[in-house]
Amino acid sequence: MNPRVTAGKYKNMRLEIPNNTRPFTERTKLVLFDTLSHFIQGKTVLDLFCGAGSIGIEALSRGAERIVFADNDEKSVLFLRKNIENLDKDDKNNTSVYKTDYKTLYQKMAFKVDLVVADPPFNNASDLKYRPLYELLKPDGIAVVKLPTVGEMPDFEGLFDLLDTKLVGNNTLYFLRPIL
Repeated sequence: MNPRVTAGKYKNMRLEIPNNTRPFTERTKLVLFDTLSHFIQGKTVLDLFCGAGSIGIEALSRGAERIVFADNDEKSVLFLRKNIENLDKDDKNNTSVYKTDYKTLYQKMAFKVDLVVADPPFNNASDLKYRPLYELLKPDGIAVVKLPTVGEMPDFEGLFDLLDTKLVGNNTLYFLRPIL
């Protein structure tokens, strides 16, 4: 079944997704946004490894000011653009889409964001490089990384303080603040 927006302006809106994606479950989205409810309003959010845009559209629905979507998968970006077409005109104008690798995204963006939500397609947490996330965030920003709950805690490369963790099913959400 296609994911839906769980709260806010677009509550219950169904999103189209390609077969090759594994979007956040509703439960994981609820935990994420309940934890960040005080932080979303009026912020610029980066939905990294966005797939069809479930997290970014949810953030927009809950009051984020601007959403940046980034994914390097052609099919995902096509579905993302279809989902953006279902938004109000003002909200469409407050979105940006980058079809690019996350490691070079910060070189293409002329601004930093308040919140990065990353759902990388990696089976091994050690594959994710944290420097690009650090470079994309404002100094008072937050990064949230969803990773499978296996093995050791990820190495945040000395770039982030761990604010919180939330275990949801077989995944852990890591809430991080950049070290200045």
